[in-house]
Amino acid sequence: MGNQYVKTYSLAKLGKGAGIISGVIGLGLDGVGVYNYYHPNAQNINSRVSPGKFGADGLMTGVGIYGGPPGAGVSLLYFGVDAFYPGGVQGASTDYINMRMGYDGGTAGMTATMNSLQ
Repeated sequence: MGNQYVKTYSLAKLGKGAGIISGVIGLGLDGVGVYNYYHPNAQNINSRVSPGKFGADGLMTGVGIYGGPPGAGVSLLYFGVDAFYPGGVQGASTDYINMRMGYDGGTAGMTATMNSLQ
């Protein structure tokens, strides 16, 4: 029959609630960063966030909260790379592009490009 005296909560509901709370906090902090981006005389120069990054973070927050388990995985990957990879998502993207082009300080990519033009 079940225990009528104990309330139970679903793990999914707790996770979604925690995601919404952390998303609101994160977007609030990003909002302050956008303010600092447009006001160069702001006190904390190191916390500037471009409007494009604010939009990407907002999009990935929505994907994480409303995208079900696959969306949560994609969002977790995005924010994990952004938090722990040097240069964040932009640094990871740049490194990946350079790796795919055979970049090793300018010589290999340039040689491949010059050879393809001949």
